[in-house]
Amino acid sequence: MRILLLFFFLIPCIAFGQTDHFIDKRDNKTYPSINVNGTIWMQKNLDHITPQSISLNQKDMDMYSIQGRYYSVVELDSVCPAGWNLPTIEDWINYFTYLTETKYPKVNLEINVYGERKFSPKELKELISEKQLLSPLNISGYYNKIDLWAEGNLLNLKQIGRVEGGEVQIGYQHGKYWDREQKKWLEEPFADFWTRANSEVTSDKTHAHVSNIYTVIHSHDIHLKPKQKRKLRKFMVRCVKDYHIQ
Repeated sequence: MRILLLFFFLIPCIAFGQTDHFIDKRDNKTYPSINVNGTIWMQKNLDHITPQSISLNQKDMDMYSIQGRYYSVVELDSVCPAGWNLPTIEDWINYFTYLTETKYPKVNLEINVYGERKFSPKELKELISEKQLLSPLNISGYYNKIDLWAEGNLLNLKQIGRVEGGEVQIGYQHGKYWDREQKKWLEEPFADFWTRANSEVTSDKTHAHVSNIYTVIHSHDIHLKPKQKRKLRKFMVRCVKDYHIQ
C-alpha cells in the first residue's frame, strides 16, 4: 500500500515540472532538466565544445550572466548528446501553452502564420498530431504580460542574442520587432535558438527568435549559408529529450 501511495504521489511531479539532472558523457558537464507539458528540456544552454562553436569571453559571461556556446548550422546533426535533440516547433508551442494555461491563465496566446492566418486550438492540435506544423510561425499575445527573462523562469531563459559575422549581438540595439498596433519598430533583447520543424527532421535551418514582444519560428538561408562568413549567424542550443511523456 505504501508503494502504491508513493507512486500516485509522484505522478503529478512527473507530469508537471519535475526537475532532474543529466550528465553529458562527452565532457561530463551537468545539465538540470525539467518536464514541461510532456517535453523534457535542459534548463541550461548547451556548452559542449565543437570545432565551429564559440563562447563569450569571461568578462561578457560575467556581465550578461550567460553560459553556453553559439553553434553553426553545419554542426546541428550531432550537437546534442545521445538521447537528446533540438526542440521542435511543437516543443516551443507546448512551452508557451503551458505558461499561459498554468502560470498566466488570463493571457490569450495567439499563434499564426506571420499574421496571415490564426490557428484555433483544435486546428493546432490536429496539425501537431499529424506532424504538419511547419514554420514560419508567429507566437504572440503575451507582450507586457509575461516576462520570459524573469528570475527563476521555467527554462532559465536569458537574453543570449546571437553571433553574427563573429560579433556577439546582445541587447536592445540588436533586436528589432515590428509592433503592429503602434506601427513602429521596437528594440527588445532577444534569444535565438536552433530548432527543428518536426521530430522527423534533424536540422533544416529552422530557428526561433524569442523575445518578450513575440516569438518567430522560421527557416531561411539569409546569413545561414556556411560560406557567408561576413554575416554568418550562430545560435545557441537548448536540447530536449528524444521521447515525450504522454
